[in-house]
Amino acid sequence: DTRLGENTRADRSGFAALKSPSFNGAATFQGLPYNAIEVTCRTTSTEERDYVFNIEVTSLNPEIELYQNILSVPASGNTNFIRVISLLDEFEFFKGDYQNDLIENLEHGIEIDSLGLTLMDGVDGDFSLDIAQFRLINYYEDKILGEEDDEAPY
Repeated sequence: DTRLGENTRADRSGFAALKSPSFNGAATFQGLPYNAIEVTCRTTSTEERDYVFNIEVTSLNPEIELYQNILSVPASGNTNFIRVISLLDEFEFFKGDYQNDLIENLEHGIEIDSLGLTLMDGVDGDFSLDIAQFRLINYYEDKILGEEDDEAPY
């Protein structure tokens, strides 16, 4: 529920956030050919809502810690899980005048430390977002490559 409570100091509602535990180096990109993250989820929202999708990373450059993208989750009626694709080259890091994208740094051996989603659209009321899984995928021409292949690793 994103409504303001009776005893709150906040002056606005419509905010919620979740963050995964740290992966402690278990999610390393170096040398892997993935270009997207698939989020399998369902929601009680009756309309599409935008979440800020955060990828916290560990890299050789201590200035770069967090990449962000918008994840638009369509209404699913909370009965069926849907798959939402977020392309890695759409994640960006900003610090002052400096900007780069995640896909440029994958070849340099970054590790995903954690994933997070933030809802901050200012819309009051009950909602839920159930996440079944995140997975790295190869996405090309609106298809997940290898998905029909029995030998594919996913």
